[in-house]
Amino acid sequence: MKLTLRKFNYRFITILYMSLIAYSSLQPEVSKHSNQASRVIHNFLHIPVYALLAYFLLKCFSKTSSKTFIFAFVIAFLFGVINEIIQGYVPGRIASVTDALLNGIGIILALVTFNLKRSTRHCEERATPAP
Repeated sequence: MKLTLRKFNYRFITILYMSLIAYSSLQPEVSKHSNQASRVIHNFLHIPVYALLAYFLLKCFSKTSSKTFIFAFVIAFLFGVINEIIQGYVPGRIASVTDALLNGIGIILALVTFNLKRSTRHCEERATPAP
């Protein structure tokens, strides 16, 4: 398997991004969210964060097959669940099933969006006549 510079870059970015997620989510909570609105916003930020993680994971592979999508989902979701479990041991943090579910929603949205864009592009390429 030939590792291109582009795939290497995506793998590096993915590992860096996962490290950033782990670092930021495993810091002790110093300030509580002042109101319900800021707490809701904080919780819903899990969706784009994990959607981007799923996208990066997909871009690490040369081909995007159903196995690649399943692999990206499993890796991203397990990462989020393990992160939530570890948060339960960090002072001021709690392990949250809701956060894990929001992570999963973000992952699924990214995978569905990526697949739809790929399908649309593939259909457009097939519809364009060859010169």
